[in-house]
Amino acid sequence: MTTSLSSLRLALAGTGLGLILALAGPAAFAADKQPEQNKDEAVRPEVGKPLTEAQDAIKAKNWDLALSKLGEADAAKDKTPYETYAIDRTRGVAASGKGDQATAAKAFSAAIETGKMKPEDQLNMMAVVTSLYGQAKDYANATAWGQRYLKAGGTDAQVKTIIVQAEYLSGDYASAARDAQAQIAATEQAGQKPTEAQYTLLASAYLKQNNDAGYVSVLEQFVVAYPSKERWADLISHVDHKPGFDNRLLLDVNRLQRATGSLSANCAAMVELDLQDGVSSEAKSVAEDSACSVPKALQAKAAAAAAEDRKKLDRDAKDAEGFKDGNVLVTIGYTFVGFGEHQKGIAALEQGIGKGGLKHPDEAKLMLGIAYFQAGQYPKAIDTFNAIKGGNGAADLAHLWALRAKQGA
Repeated sequence: MTTSLSSLRLALAGTGLGLILALAGPAAFAADKQPEQNKDEAVRPEVGKPLTEAQDAIKAKNWDLALSKLGEADAAKDKTPYETYAIDRTRGVAASGKGDQATAAKAFSAAIETGKMKPEDQLNMMAVVTSLYGQAKDYANATAWGQRYLKAGGTDAQVKTIIVQAEYLSGDYASAARDAQAQIAATEQAGQKPTEAQYTLLASAYLKQNNDAGYVSVLEQFVVAYPSKERWADLISHVDHKPGFDNRLLLDVNRLQRATGSLSANCAAMVELDLQDGVSSEAKSVAEDSACSVPKALQAKAAAAAAEDRKKLDRDAKDAEGFKDGNVLVTIGYTFVGFGEHQKGIAALEQGIGKGGLKHPDEAKLMLGIAYFQAGQYPKAIDTFNAIKGGNGAADLAHLWALRAKQGA
């Protein structure tokens, strides 16, 4: 399985120190400042003094001194739950300021577990802990705290993103794919556009599981939301490599590649296939396309064939109307399209398909859909593509053409 998304880049969301200070910054815990009505939150002097000194060090951004003073406070014997809470919460701020996310996450999570944190602060602190564990690359705890945050009623989309990224980076690709898809669906339901990073992660999660069907599904969503020639090339390649694909449709693959800007190195091959199929007008158009690089000799061959065919095209179209089947009319019709004479081409294609007796009916319908597309008749093109049900790759190709037609010019 190949992919243009192989260089996946993920960045777990950061939690700024300013936010941590706002959410977690401790008040003064000195014993002589405790209100009489909060006896259960009293802090003894042997804890309160070094704790206050740690707070002062935090204000001065002297993180090492703050952590040292917290160590002194923590050494006190028989600490109350509130004293433990005050120390852990303050340690979380100091450790975060120093850039030690692992220690900060453990300290804040311990502060939550004491049960002394105000209910209105707990939810925000869970989000902080989730982010810090993610930055510390402790993906198991990042996922666990993120899920705990959601179960507690949290709705921050950034936390959901951290969960998905942590699942992916921990190797739990199935969970990452499930949650990433749910996040994309929720974003769309909210009338918003998912980000490229969301699609990239989901696509990669499917690739990691060798889930080709899932990968193609998300790649289709990706090219609709963020079309690019690289993504189209990747998506189209999954059609002609699929078991049962009829090589007769290779020219139609080239046509879709050209319509999505991803033909590139296949230009000369497309010219050759067009000449073999008697569609000299398209061969000439491709050979002269500024986006293509075609040998001069092949360009001249295509131009000469197109000039000769155009001289007799109207007469041949008239003659073909009397034939029992529509095979010749279909080729003539698409040749008109290649010359930019869309209405003549569409009329001949419709007439040829209507006659029946076609050797390759699905291919003829693809040609008609492409003719509608090139004429700017996108609704008709989409209806024509959606009606193709062939199992030789034609239906898969038509489905992608319908996606392209929905994007318009």
